[in-house]
Amino acid sequence: MALVRSGASCLTAAKASPSVAAGCLGRYNGPCVNWSCGTPVSILRIETEKETLALGAALAKLAQSGDVITLSGPLGVGKTTLSRGFIIERIGSEIDVSSPTFTLSHVYDLTTPPVWHFDFYRIDTPEDVEELGLDEAQADGISLIEWPDRAAAWLPAERLDITMAAMTDSDARTATMSASPKWMSRMGELVAIHGDL
Repeated sequence: MALVRSGASCLTAAKASPSVAAGCLGRYNGPCVNWSCGTPVSILRIETEKETLALGAALAKLAQSGDVITLSGPLGVGKTTLSRGFIIERIGSEIDVSSPTFTLSHVYDLTTPPVWHFDFYRIDTPEDVEELGLDEAQADGISLIEWPDRAAAWLPAERLDITMAAMTDSDARTATMSASPKWMSRMGELVAIHGDL
């Protein structure tokens, strides 16, 4: 896994000028534009499935009760693989983790706090989210949310957004992370350990 862009220069640029930040990270959504909320922090290049699992595990070590992590990107780009790495790390053993595409949510309560894995790909209206337990998950658990743009109105401002994309020149992927203030202090730790992934 390789760090493409990160660090204080990007954070300073994002605060100083959206246009400068766009050149630094290739995109800038600013605070709470559409469903994305937060300051762009880093872009990681992920070469293998093992590295995607490792990124999920690294995030799991930093996650706290009440955290929301959104996972965006097209089908097959690694959102569920990242979630698998996260959940296995939190539980501490190998378990079967699949996308809750048809059930829409799954709770892994073998760990404290419990991890809620949501997949909003098949929700018909944002109001459908009310029935899935998102409020409960945000109150006393950790939420991993795939396809978050389908329920933007229900997302808290405090969260970590991860957008995954396929590289056009190879089989590698990128993971672009944007963090709200609650996550910002932990992102430096994630970037510091990225070489160990």
